[in-house]
Amino acid sequence: MFKKKNGILILLIAIILINFSTVQGKNPTYLSERLPNVPVTGIKLYNTSIDIEVSSEDEELNYLTRQEFAKFLVKTFDLKSRTEKVDFPDVPEHHPYYEYIQAVVAHGIMRGWPDGSFSPESTVRISEYVYIVFKALKYEDIKPISVKLIISVSSEIENAYKNIADAGIMEYDKWINLNSDMILDTDGQLIPVISPPNATNRKVTWTSSDESIAVVDKTGRVIGKRPGTAIITVTTDDGNFTATCKVNVNEKYKEPEEEYKEPEEEYKEPEEEYKEPEEEYKEPEEEYKEPEEEYKEPEEEYKEPVEDEIMLPVFKDLQNHWSKNATMKLYEGGMIKGYEDGTIRPDNEITREEAAVLIARAFSLDPSNDTDMHFDDHNQISDWAKGYVTAARQWEFIKGYPDNTFRPKDKITRQELITMYINTFIAVSIPDDELEFADKELIGEWARDSILIAVKSGIISGYPDNTFRPRNNITRAETFAIFANSEG
Repeated sequence: MFKKKNGILILLIAIILINFSTVQGKNPTYLSERLPNVPVTGIKLYNTSIDIEVSSEDEELNYLTRQEFAKFLVKTFDLKSRTEKVDFPDVPEHHPYYEYIQAVVAHGIMRGWPDGSFSPESTVRISEYVYIVFKALKYEDIKPISVKLIISVSSEIENAYKNIADAGIMEYDKWINLNSDMILDTDGQLIPVISPPNATNRKVTWTSSDESIAVVDKTGRVIGKRPGTAIITVTTDDGNFTATCKVNVNEKYKEPEEEYKEPEEEYKEPEEEYKEPEEEYKEPEEEYKEPEEEYKEPEEEYKEPVEDEIMLPVFKDLQNHWSKNATMKLYEGGMIKGYEDGTIRPDNEITREEAAVLIARAFSLDPSNDTDMHFDDHNQISDWAKGYVTAARQWEFIKGYPDNTFRPKDKITRQELITMYINTFIAVSIPDDELEFADKELIGEWARDSILIAVKSGIISGYPDNTFRPRNNITRAETFAIFANSEG
């Protein structure tokens, strides 16, 4: 009896083990056939152009910190700054990464610790990285296709990891330790965005147009090989949709190994001495003779030429305005025209379309006749500005927002216009000095270098109370002064 029961028990255990191993062994294709199929409709890369340095095989890899991760997220997902302030004791407003940390916290992508700190210099665990990217891609509530076993993590992190791996951003690894620290070259990491987010097959493949310049692995990490430009292409398995990113690989700066050496040979005097010419100078045989006819004054006296007086318009609202000289300088150069009622409205705040027109005219760009404006809100662009906006966009002087809008009637802040202007017009090295404005803590990290260049170049000087007021909307007069000062 005991043996019979033992035999039945062993048989039941064997059946359970066989069924368990069968379920565990099912491949992604089999499971995906049982799920509703959602086809891929497109793909894009948040980064359409990146700059990286030549990588060294023996280069020491650094762990990713929370402040660098915040900067990576802002740049990758184009997160706009918000008015909400972050209140972390270890991230004051003058912190170099304050703008990035403020943005990711305001957008709900990253958050602080229970003790109220952010710990900007602490390292990021792999589990944090995959979960935060998972949230930023809006992949919540999506069932992953793959069934790899992950050990020692919560089901929430496991699901995030599987989705990120399915999207071709990380590799599957059955034994990965998601609680270890993340090593990542954020400058060379590309993130693919599949449409729709709940597509069944989100797998992609990566290729480089020139692997001697830059190579890309199957997770979208780009490694520079030598200086040059390569195009990285990502292609979806489902539908063969593609997106590209231009990669500029630059030579990494190296200190010169050898010190300057004086030339080995000393200066030697020429062997031959200077010799006087053999022949002496001789006076001419004939003496100078006065002309027989005397000089006669012209019958008519010299008269100064009479020039036509140049009559420039005097705008009604510019008579005693501080920006009169700068404004008239731009008018003479054909960069501005004024309004039909005879005003120039110097104290009005400038719009995005007005700034685009000024930039186009500064570069002597002709208005484009291209009817495809590319922007979804192109109907909101004024007729007089459309040609210039199109030309400026074609030359990549201006860009739209991630939702493919231009927002032509929106006002531009002082730091935004300075950054746009410096990045477009001036190619100079960044001074070593620091900004000395009383409100410099309000200046975004992304705008500091441009403002510093503008100050040192004499293009801007701030207000009499030593403030810059970076977040104030800039006026037309202030903009005219910037353009006029840069032309000397």
